[in-house]
Amino acid sequence: MGRRAGRRRQDVLEGAARVIAERGAEATRFADVAEASGVPISTLQYYFGNREDLLVAAFRHSAATDLAVVRQGLRGTPWERLLHIAHHVAGEEGGGWRVWVESWRWALRDAEWRGSSCATTPHGAPCSPR
Repeated sequence: MGRRAGRRRQDVLEGAARVIAERGAEATRFADVAEASGVPISTLQYYFGNREDLLVAAFRHSAATDLAVVRQGLRGTPWERLLHIAHHVAGEEGGGWRVWVESWRWALRDAEWRGSSCATTPHGAPCSPR
């Protein structure tokens, strides 16, 4: 995939994350994501195939983006690092925490996602009760 196509895919995933944060995963449709990201539905179908694969890709992209932002700001005293994490998680910019919640909700109903979502948790932390 070329740089332009890769950037467009990233823009689509960010648009999908915004829609998921606003509407929830269950109510997210291709039409909503197409409108939010400014691409035709056919582009979404080309990139992802179906809605479920789009949601999973958006969950993974959002998790990777959030973890990168948090890791980048982990400087200073332990208290300052904790404040950075708390501000990022509880902050309203982007609604990333809402996407995390939707990802966990989705994992409750989808065994395949539940099994694969452990890869997105920090340090291999368990993502479901044993």
